[in-house]
Amino acid sequence: MPESHYASGSRVDVAPKRHECFATFITGGVAGCISKTCVAPLTRLTTLLQTQSLVATASGDAAVRHGTWYLLQDIWNRDGPTGMFRGNVIVLGHRLVQSGFCFSFTGLFKKAWEQRAGKDAPHGKLVSLAASSLGASCAVCGTHPIDVVKTRLITERGGTEVLYYRNATNAFCLVLRNEGVAGLYRGLGASLASTAPTIAAAFFMFETVSGLITGGKRKPTPWEAMISGSVAGACASTMFFPLDLVKKQMQLMGHSGRHKAYTGTLDALRKIYTIGIARHGRFLAFRELYRGLPVELLKVVPGVGIMFSCNECLQKHFSV
Repeated sequence: MPESHYASGSRVDVAPKRHECFATFITGGVAGCISKTCVAPLTRLTTLLQTQSLVATASGDAAVRHGTWYLLQDIWNRDGPTGMFRGNVIVLGHRLVQSGFCFSFTGLFKKAWEQRAGKDAPHGKLVSLAASSLGASCAVCGTHPIDVVKTRLITERGGTEVLYYRNATNAFCLVLRNEGVAGLYRGLGASLASTAPTIAAAFFMFETVSGLITGGKRKPTPWEAMISGSVAGACASTMFFPLDLVKKQMQLMGHSGRHKAYTGTLDALRKIYTIGIARHGRFLAFRELYRGLPVELLKVVPGVGIMFSCNECLQKHFSV
């Protein structure tokens, strides 16, 4: 992690270099881009699975649904092999900024606390979680407009249908023109309730798992970072997946004139749960809130592991 420094088997406080925050932003952002590129097809597939309930809500037909294999074939038939990477440029732009903010802000907040409390102050779990939460919240707020554009681009499919958005720039301009600035921040509340705690939990669990592996006396190796990141990503995503599903659906409201199906996060949860009752019965209705979770885990287990592993490699290479 960016704030950890070790010498002779013990952690010591080191005065931050003037370029440290920027360097941490770059290494974290590049690591995020590498991991996102590796799992780009699964990113689009997960989002399409998550947003099916919105289509059902808008049409009033809760019985319509498509599985993973159907969507894979549909994307291939409509858009060809490159369709699996639709919107990847904006996805990478979003991940570069978001991951960079997460790593740099988390390290900055922890460093500020260490300097205020003194170099001999214990590095508590509560401080780690608080710093990760602040860093994640800043990252989410700063990148939400990009996230909205990203979600709208990767949920469009070509073929016989005319694409509403030509590219990321066109999507940004259309959202701004048709929905105003508020359209670029649609679903921000759900995002702060899902993405921010997911990222914070992933960083916190990464430190916890890597600390168990290394005994807290040294930085993890790239392989250790990959294992720790994979475990952290799987746990964090599973915990907050229903809120992430709601966030994606709320970001699509207003797309191509689509009416506002939900009045807020709680209303979205209630309506999606109602669709779940129609599809699965009352006892298993919660499954609708976890639509796409298996694909999400196939994405985050290697993806988050690769991100933390690449970050450790880059920080070691550039002596951050």
